[in-house]
Amino acid sequence: MSAGPAVRARLADALAGQAGADGARWMLRAPAPRALLRQHLAAMLPAGQPLGPCRLRRAKFKPGRRLNAWYDVDLGPAGHRPIAVTWEDPPPAADWPAADEMEAEAAEAGQVAPFLRLRSTVPELGLRVLVAPLDPAFGHLVRLSDPVRVPELLAGAKLDADGIRGPWSATAVRYRPGQRHVLRWEQGGTHQHAMFAKLYRRGGSAQAFQVARRVADWLERTGEPIGGARPLAHLPEVDVLLYPFVPGRQLTAGLGRGDGGVLAERLVRAGMILRALHNAPPELAEGLPASNFDDAANEVHKAAGHIRFLVPATGANLEELLERARKLHARLPGEADVFAHADYKADHLLATPDRLTVIDFDTCALADPALDLGKLVADLHFWASKGRAVDAGEARARLLDGYGPASRPRLLRARLYEALVLAKLTVRRVSVADPDWAGRTAALFDRCAGLLDDLEREVGA
Repeated sequence: MSAGPAVRARLADALAGQAGADGARWMLRAPAPRALLRQHLAAMLPAGQPLGPCRLRRAKFKPGRRLNAWYDVDLGPAGHRPIAVTWEDPPPAADWPAADEMEAEAAEAGQVAPFLRLRSTVPELGLRVLVAPLDPAFGHLVRLSDPVRVPELLAGAKLDADGIRGPWSATAVRYRPGQRHVLRWEQGGTHQHAMFAKLYRRGGSAQAFQVARRVADWLERTGEPIGGARPLAHLPEVDVLLYPFVPGRQLTAGLGRGDGGVLAERLVRAGMILRALHNAPPELAEGLPASNFDDAANEVHKAAGHIRFLVPATGANLEELLERARKLHARLPGEADVFAHADYKADHLLATPDRLTVIDFDTCALADPALDLGKLVADLHFWASKGRAVDAGEARARLLDGYGPASRPRLLRARLYEALVLAKLTVRRVSVADPDWAGRTAALFDRCAGLLDDLEREVGA
C-alpha cells in the first residue's frame, strides 16, 4: 500500500493524539486515509470485484494507542460484509498464526469469497483489517456463520430445522472482534422464521441462559402486557444462546414520531416491567454480580480518557461532575440492592400494540433499583439531544405511573443516576467522527450539570 511521507507522518500524529479530535476525524473521514483503506481492501479482493461505499458504523479512539473503526462494506452483487479496522501503535504483527486454522475453515465453507483473505496488516501504517466471520477470540464464529451447518446445530439443540422450506442464511447482526457477536439465522427468506445466535466467551452463556429464562418466567406470571425475551435454546458446546424473532419495534423507533399517547402507554408498561423485576424474589438474582454507584462513576471516568486527552477543559468539567455526583450520592439514604436489568434503555424494549418485551440480560446485576429508573430516562435525554421530540420529564412521569409508589430517596437517587448515566452515554455514543464531537460532548455535560443543579437544590445542597 502506497502512502507518501507526509501522509504517514500525519497518520502517526493523529494516532498519537497530537492533532486532537480533528486528527482522529481526519483518519476516519478524510480522502487520503479512506483511499488507503479502500486500496488495502481492493488488494484483498480479486480483480474486477466491485467495491462500493464503506460506511462507518462505529469508532473508538484511545489517543497514543489505537483507533478502532467498524464499517459495512458494499460489495455490489456479492452483498455487504462487516469489517473491523484498527490503526495502532505499536504497529500490528505482520503474521497472526492463531487465525490460520480459522481462516482455512472459513475458506473450506465458502465464507471467504468474494475476499481472497479475511485478515491483513500493513505494519508500516499501523493498520489491521479483519473481515467477518474471522475472530480468533471466538473460535466457533466460522462454524456458526455457515448456513449449511445451522440444521446440524439446531438438531443438537432438539429444535426442528425442517419445518420451513428454503435454504438457511446466516448474517452478522453485530461483528465486534474480541468483544461480542450476534448472528441472524433465517430460513425461507422471512423474519417470522428467523432466530438470533448470541455468542459468549469462556462459558458465559450458561448463566446468561438461566437468567433470561428466569426473567421470562417471572414476567409471564404477572399477567400484565409485558414480557421478557425467552431463549429458544442453549448450545453450551459453542457458548451460544438462541433467541426467537421477537415481534415489535424498538421503543427508540417511536420517539417523537406519531401519537404521544402510544409512547406514554409504552412507558407505563416499561415501568411495570421494572416494578416486577425489582420486586422479584432473591432466587431471580442468584449468581449475579453486585454493582454500585461508585462502580458506575468509575466506569465513566475510565471510558472518558480520550476526552481528557483531546479536550482537557471538557474532561475537567466531567471530573467535576463525577465528584459532585459522588458527594451527593453519599448524602442520600440508600436501600437494599435488588435484581436490576442494569442496561434498561429504549433499544432493549420491543413494543407491539398489545405488549412490551424487554431483551438483553447480559448486564443484569444486584444493584440499586434507582439505576434502572435513571438509565431509561437518561437514554431518553440523549435521544432528545439528537433531535427526537421527546420530553424526558414527561417520560419520567409516565414511567413512574407504571412503576407505582416509590420512596422519595429512591426517586432522588434515580435522578442522580439520570445525570451519571447521561454522562456515560455521552462518552460512549458521541463519536469522535462527528464533526461537532467536542461541541456535542460539552453541551451534554452541561445538561448533566443542570440535572445535578436541580437535584442539589431539591436536596438542599
